[in-house]
Amino acid sequence: SGHVRSQGMLGLAHEKPVTGVIADEEYAETHPAIVAARRAKMLPARVMRLPAGPLPSSAEIVAAMDQIVLSSDRIAADPAGLLALRRWVHDGGRLWIMLDRVDPTTVSRLLGDRFRCHAVDRVGVTQLDIKGMPGQRWNDDTQRRAFDDPVEIVRVAGQDLEISHTVNGWPAAFWLAAGRGKVLFTTLG
Repeated sequence: SGHVRSQGMLGLAHEKPVTGVIADEEYAETHPAIVAARRAKMLPARVMRLPAGPLPSSAEIVAAMDQIVLSSDRIAADPAGLLALRRWVHDGGRLWIMLDRVDPTTVSRLLGDRFRCHAVDRVGVTQLDIKGMPGQRWNDDTQRRAFDDPVEIVRVAGQDLEISHTVNGWPAAFWLAAGRGKVLFTTLG
């Protein structure tokens, strides 16, 4: 009717930072790693799984996130969502891609020519030598871990990778710039 029905102030509680997760059924497996990463940065455990199906074509849902974790290939079948996520990253978003769960072709569709990396193979290992690279925030000491059950690692090779950690000489965590944003890749299951 064009008449003001009520007037006043609406309080907003900004719940940032929030980590959004694009995952399938395996969300329960990745959730503890995401919460641990947030707690390591002294952030509250605010994690929101984005709903199944296509992402909204506009960037509103991803704009509410300070970080998004991609642990599913479902975004590859969602061109509008893929574009919204790409814009969000290029506008300064932080994206964590779990390469043990996301195919490199999906990443290529998301990041385009910026992603110059390919999977060599996937192997299960029971002995891990984890090494932080010199000059990174984390120490560069080698830590040795042993597991009864094999842990899968996607062994990758590529260009322009800012490697922060290696496992048995292969990149386990690396960064890639995308516009004003940053993308963290992990390769260890």
